[in-house]
Amino acid sequence: MINPLLKKRIRLLAEKHNSKATTLSGQIKFRTKKKIKLAKSWPNAKIIDCKLHIQLDSAKSGDEIEIKKGSGYKLVALDFGFVSGKEKQDRLDEARRRNPRKKNIGCGSAKIYAENAVDREEEFRYKGKFSGYKGSYIYADYQSCAAISPSGITCCVIVGSSFVKRIKVPAGTRFAKDNLGIHVVRASDKMDFHFLPKILLDKDFCAQIRRGLVEKFKSNQKAKKAAKADTQFEKTFQRQIRSTYVSLEDSRRAGNCVEGSIAFAQRKFGSSREDIVGGQWLYTVPAVRVMATQDPRAVRAVRCAWQRETTISI
Repeated sequence: MINPLLKKRIRLLAEKHNSKATTLSGQIKFRTKKKIKLAKSWPNAKIIDCKLHIQLDSAKSGDEIEIKKGSGYKLVALDFGFVSGKEKQDRLDEARRRNPRKKNIGCGSAKIYAENAVDREEEFRYKGKFSGYKGSYIYADYQSCAAISPSGITCCVIVGSSFVKRIKVPAGTRFAKDNLGIHVVRASDKMDFHFLPKILLDKDFCAQIRRGLVEKFKSNQKAKKAAKADTQFEKTFQRQIRSTYVSLEDSRRAGNCVEGSIAFAQRKFGSSREDIVGGQWLYTVPAVRVMATQDPRAVRAVRCAWQRETTISI
């Protein structure tokens, strides 16, 4: 389905180039024949391949679809791993028929464009007792992708160059893609939900997306509460350590060795070994000074000292 704004642009372009077509399909054919492009300076202009749009809009399950570069659609490669093994086996059988004298044949990787769906040969070297010999392996790459419409409302699934189905997202959401793959974005707060490609073929796709968005929202709220609690705890901790003092025993309970703690105190605070060993738990250092070193092991010692003093005060 073409959005109304795009329809208006196609009609205006057809009229500008003296087209006599009165229907949208006639205007699209005229635009395609004359190779007229939409002006990029127009606001929110989207250059799309109208032939591919019409083909996908009227396609039925099993129709052969060949996507070429420059279509304007958002395309995401879909691996055969999300469908049944029959499609994968059929693809391997076709590759074996094309290469009858070859035994090392395997299923390759998903490609977006049809021209990249070829038998790819890679050489390798044998190991063990056949070391020194070379061999080759043929990977049968295939076209398999999801074509997201310019509006983002629908998505067409193509498996092995065959059209499978058209999917519509729940109201208030849009299909999108990023470096992690295809996902759904909620329009109200831009919250995204990445799903497994295999659910594209499920009948209850919309229901699963709704449940996933609800779970994502709940987990986000839980994470926000945890982050807020951590922030409040950190503020309390930073305020209370002003009256906290760290001893050698606190450093030991934090997992630091005695000799390392003594060497650290000598280097950072100018303390002598006799004072530290002789003072035992009476020899302490202000927690603020210890925190200023920004040493992770020293910070652990400060937390142990704060817990000790907090427990005693309670």
